Amino acid sequence: MKVIRRLRNKMVVTVLTIQSIVFALVLISLNIAVLFFVLQETRSALYHFTAHDIPILEKRHDWVQSRIKDFPLPEENHSMEIDKNYYKKQNPWRDFFSFLMPSSRQSRSKSIFGITYDIEGNLASVLSYFPPRYTEAELNSLVTQGLNLEFTDKSRFHFSSTGAFLYIKKTTPRGSLVALADFTREFQTAGHLLLISGGVFLISIVISALVAWFLAKRSVLPVQQAFETQKQFIADAGHELKTPVSVIAANVDALSGEIGENKWVDYIKSEIKLMARLINDLLYLAKNDAGRLPLVYSSFDLSRTVEAAVLPFESIIFEQEKYLELEIQEGIRWVGDADGISQAVVILLDNAIKNSSPEARIKVSLEMVSNRRAQGHFGKNHTHPVITVYNQGEGLSQKEMNQVFKRFYRSDSSRARETGGCGLGLSIAQAIAQNHQGSISVAGKEGEWISFGLHLGCLSKGIAPKEV
Repeated sequence: MKVIRRLRNKMVVTVLTIQSIVFALVLISLNIAVLFFVLQETRSALYHFTAHDIPILEKRHDWVQSRIKDFPLPEENHSMEIDKNYYKKQNPWRDFFSFLMPSSRQSRSKSIFGITYDIEGNLASVLSYFPPRYTEAELNSLVTQGLNLEFTDKSRFHFSSTGAFLYIKKTTPRGSLVALADFTREFQTAGHLLLISGGVFLISIVISALVAWFLAKRSVLPVQQAFETQKQFIADAGHELKTPVSVIAANVDALSGEIGENKWVDYIKSEIKLMARLINDLLYLAKNDAGRLPLVYSSFDLSRTVEAAVLPFESIIFEQEKYLELEIQEGIRWVGDADGISQAVVILLDNAIKNSSPEARIKVSLEMVSNRRAQGHFGKNHTHPVITVYNQGEGLSQKEMNQVFKRFYRSDSSRARETGGCGLGLSIAQAIAQNHQGSISVAGKEGEWISFGLHLGCLSKGIAPKEV
């Protein structure tokens, strides 16, 4: 079932990744396009204001100045009242989404005004078709800031405590001119759009995750049924094969007692052993996949368990003129299935003996290792035992090391056949490691050495012994 869950999770993650990228690109493009459109529209209105509206306003200003002494700046209370009334007249939703609906030049001109200075840098006039929506203090601040701006024929941004403005500053025969377009509200609206887009993005991802999970669950249902059928077939076939294999083995032993030593009988015995081992391995994996593997978790001496697993191989290694080294840290106690861990050590050591070169060095070590960072089931700075089996020999290439834990995988079929391998041992060792919330790793150098590391997970801390 773990395979089915991983497949379903991968399908969901793949769908969400694709949709996230597509949604993000669409929403980001929309935000950029809207902001670019508003910016271009404001620039166009600002250029039109400097080219056509300011001369008209200057003539009007000269006509007004001939009749009144001072330009009437708005009072603070009056300007705030105008500002409030202006926004009250607007539809709040239309005002909020106004960037989506191109406004007329007249509406855009409400946020554009000009300031003129004489040759000595004194304020000459404030030019606008509509009353500026600023307090007297804010307007005086803008007048002072405009005097310090750089001259430019192209629009630039100016940010201040009063707001964000696009401006153009030009020289005139009578002094200088600063034309400003208030861009504060546009930035605020763009921020609102960005927040709305983010909310839409998150809601879309959540809905997509639910839909993807439902569809993935239905999509993998035929695969799950086929997988269950396959597991059931392997389990049934294994049970059915155990009886005839046992009968054949008994008859071969009886035949061997009657006719004595015979190479053909020896061949049959060898194949029967291989068949029995293959059946047991298949049954183990089938039960593990189905979650029916009888595991007994208890506290035990891990150091002694590893030593006991290695002991029967000492004579075999000596007869093959190879060298065995043990580096086992004493006194390590752990919680887990002692028989399963012993089986994993036997598998790794047997694999090391079969794949080592003549006079090779084989090393089995056990030590407590502290993680420098969180990896897999191991928390950061968590200490866990690692059983390492190293051997000198032909080793494996990087491609083979990536596939070595696949079932029935053998890097050299003919050699594996000679040594009695069937390609399931490392898969069983990996299953044992996963049953202990751990993992198994492989490292090596092709043509020189290879090493397998059995990392045991944190079953010993705060978990009472239990039987599964």
